[in-house]
Amino acid sequence: MSDITQLWGRIDQNYKEFKEDMCALDAASVYEFAALINAMEDVYFYTMNHCFVTDEEATYLLQYEEPLRMLAHVWKEHLDKSFDDIGQVLAKFIITNVYGYEDEGAPACADNNGALT
Repeated sequence: MSDITQLWGRIDQNYKEFKEDMCALDAASVYEFAALINAMEDVYFYTMNHCFVTDEEATYLLQYEEPLRMLAHVWKEHLDKSFDDIGQVLAKFIITNVYGYEDEGAPACADNNGALT
């Protein structure tokens, strides 16, 4: 199984687990997570419908337990900036972290739990 296929499987599993967790909360608690829910939905839809990474990039993303949450945080962090294209935001993050290309506007790095540093 290729790393890209494994990544899609992990992202799908991350999404199902996140959705289950959110459905278990009361409405007031869910409201507090609205921005994250929106980001998770955006990134999930994008990653499931686009071939957005190479095998090397998928290998990098597979080091995270929750690559969907990590990518959603990257997207959420940049919603209020000049980026308006999810593909552009994810590509900048991956290029910076996989290939070491430094860009002034690139998203931050993430630790193994998906938290941005």
